[in-house]
Amino acid sequence: MHGLSESSKRSGRVFKTVLSLAVFMGAALTLFWMLLLPHYVKLELESRTQFKVTFDSLAANPFTMRLQARDVRIFNSDAFEGNHFCDIESLDLVLKYPSGEDASWSCKNLQIKGAHLTLTVGENGKSNFRAFDDQLFGLSNQSSEASFSRIENAEIEIETLEVIDYSRLFPRKERVRIGRTFQLEYARSLSHALSEVFSEARRLGYSIPASAISGIRG
Repeated sequence: MHGLSESSKRSGRVFKTVLSLAVFMGAALTLFWMLLLPHYVKLELESRTQFKVTFDSLAANPFTMRLQARDVRIFNSDAFEGNHFCDIESLDLVLKYPSGEDASWSCKNLQIKGAHLTLTVGENGKSNFRAFDDQLFGLSNQSSEASFSRIENAEIEIETLEVIDYSRLFPRKERVRIGRTFQLEYARSLSHALSEVFSEARRLGYSIPASAISGIRG
């Protein structure tokens, strides 16, 4: 009985050690994933679109796939004059893993606050929004398989929209004060998600070339 008791104690100690090690490894992997995910998203976005991304803070929950960022800045690719694309005070989104035959990610919820956007139209009539969409959502025939396929729910607060049009004989620059929050469901691109913003700017009398945002997939 004494030998059995000692054996049981040793087994208990081994079990506790293994359990403690498993808990430690699980915590370490979770922390590693929490630190890795934000940088993976940043690198994926930059490599896909060629638009540089910076932020003051970015936190991620690997279990809920929720990302929260503050003071986000996205800069145009080298294909456009001027480097500003958008400034965002806060960004909160929940991603969905690719599943089944769908190899692309989707955004379950997107909340943007304090956004200042710049729509830049090149001499060829193509805009930075179109270029961003073409690469990230695979809208053009030249694009490879899309990284993202849709935005299911969105709440977007737009403060200002600046339009810089180089497709005219004389480049034109306009700044629109929007100051509204837009809500939508199931957008298939960034331009689609912001279609109400562009419509609002046109309603206010500002000129936005149709070619700059054409090709929106609804």
